[in-house]
Amino acid sequence: MSMLTCKEFVEFLDDYVAGAQESPVRTEFERHLAVCPDCVTYLRTYQHTIALARSTRLDPTVPPPADAPAELITAIPAARAKESGRN
Repeated sequence: MSMLTCKEFVEFLDDYVAGAQESPVRTEFERHLAVCPDCVTYLRTYQHTIALARSTRLDPTVPPPADAPAELITAIPAARAKESGRN
């Protein structure tokens, strides 16, 4: 298998974060991370976004962290409304 491109990295990111990748693909992911600082940054941002979303789902009365992006703050209630069919 040749080294993953950044585009392929993004396509498999969800499975990587969830730990649902087969070992050979995971190895290629980690190989790509070792040489691509942009994808390392992207992965960290992705993981941070997931953590923020989960924290707001646990207790919606807790205010979001001060460093949470405004777009994320407005997107979460919209997604909840869509999930519950209120949109």
